[in-house]
Amino acid sequence: MQVAQGDLPEALKSYLGFFAIADRLAKSDPSNAGWQRDLSVSFHKIGDLENARVGLPAALGFYQGSCP
Repeated sequence: MQVAQGDLPEALKSYLGFFAIADRLAKSDPSNAGWQRDLSVSFHKIGDLENARVGLPAALGFYQGSCP
C-alpha cells in the first residue's frame, strides 16, 4: 500500500521489518524452503524499492542477496 501511495521511505521501513523477521527465521532453520524463499523475496522487494528510490547501484546488493 505504501509503495502504491508513493511513500517509499515508509515502505522501506516496512520491508526492512519483514526482512528482519524472514532473516531470523531462515537462519533458525536453513532446511525450511518456505522461510528461505521468504528471505529471497524480501531481498528482491527491497532491491526493487531501492532501485525506484535511489537507483540501481543501491539496489544491486539486495538483488545479489536474493540469489544463493
